Amino acid sequence: MKRLFLTTLLLNLSCAQAITQTISKDGIIYADLESFARDISAGMALNNANPIAWRLATTGKDMVLVQDSNLAQFNGKRYQMVGKVLLEGGKGYAPLDSLRALFQVNVVTSSATSTTSSQKIPSSAGNSGSSAASADGAVQQPNFSRDEILAAVNRVRAQTRICGDKSFLAVKPLRWNVKLEQSALKHSKNMAENQFFEHDDPQGRTPQDRILGGGYVGYITGENIAAYYTDNPDKVLEGWIKSPGHCANLMDPDYTEFGLGVFFVPYAKGKKYLRLWTQNFGG
Repeated sequence: MKRLFLTTLLLNLSCAQAITQTISKDGIIYADLESFARDISAGMALNNANPIAWRLATTGKDMVLVQDSNLAQFNGKRYQMVGKVLLEGGKGYAPLDSLRALFQVNVVTSSATSTTSSQKIPSSAGNSGSSAASADGAVQQPNFSRDEILAAVNRVRAQTRICGDKSFLAVKPLRWNVKLEQSALKHSKNMAENQFFEHDDPQGRTPQDRILGGGYVGYITGENIAAYYTDNPDKVLEGWIKSPGHCANLMDPDYTEFGLGVFFVPYAKGKKYLRLWTQNFGG
């Protein structure tokens, strides 16, 4: 696979706060190659031939990727990735799980498509679901307290915001609710252990089923979820604010309380989702 890389797009641009942009397609999370290279401080070059090829290089590591191919040439050897290299909107995307495994890195990611559509559902009596579980010894405790995440969320709500085509005035702060925290943690744990990333779980339970089934009493419920972020609530909130549906949940004046649960599983071959976040709202 010999290719001449003529157009240098990015060369050793390190950024302490870099975020890898992602998209989701056919159940696979794909990383934007340019932002991934910036995130890991790698050089990147592009060959605009047909098919297009990308080269990412950092100390001791050299990768060549070709459009519509699932083979990566890494340090002179070929590896099969979990999906093909995509060209979307003029940008190159490769499977995040494969990039992370080959470069042996874990990166901060952000994308409206890496957090599925947020949900706001009117609650009704009679719904049931599994009882929510509280944190146990298997949960890696996050490096922030309830007070810190509560303050961060309420800082978001304290400002006027535009979420997609909707405008929101500053709204009242939320209260922390333990029932919502427990239902959120249980869903994060379920997603992490069973490697899925959806609002509805494999048993068909919706966020409303889980929240009300965990003992929460309210008129409306809602949920935001996120994956891949480091243990930093500000980064997760930044990703949600950029997504119209998640932003609208954060700013909704009908919500009066919320809870958040984070669950982490160690990296292993084949695992796509390592750190899962769930934010449950109620009112």
